[in-house]
Amino acid sequence: MPEFKWLHLTDLHLGMSEHRHAWSNVRDAFFDDLTKMHAISGPWDVLLFTGDLVQSGSPKEFEALDVLLDQLWSFLNSLGSNPVLFAVPGNHDLSRPRKKNAAIRMLMRWEHEQELQREVWEDPESEYLDAIRTVFSNYDKWWKR
Repeated sequence: MPEFKWLHLTDLHLGMSEHRHAWSNVRDAFFDDLTKMHAISGPWDVLLFTGDLVQSGSPKEFEALDVLLDQLWSFLNSLGSNPVLFAVPGNHDLSRPRKKNAAIRMLMRWEHEQELQREVWEDPESEYLDAIRTVFSNYDKWWKR
């Protein structure tokens, strides 16, 4: 049976003002840990990044994420891994609207509104789905690059 190996990362929050210099302070330790893990597990097929890659979903943060991921991929390649990236956006990977329109206000009640849930999943023309696409548009542009 073929092996499938994966590395899971989450909650980078790149762009968080309190952590502006965090990556430069922890990069070497992080790469050392990856080296140790790689020696145990061997090459990774997939890197799963599950949410909150950036802090506020701005284009500038996604540009900085590209730089960081280029560094990470160069390092993973040097270890002998060339994983495929699979990223799932989190609640910080969206651009929060300054003014909440009716669709956004309704989406904030997601867990209580089964009809809303059905419409989002079943109607590709839903105004709620359009609102979701809008707030995640920077993430979507980044992902398509």
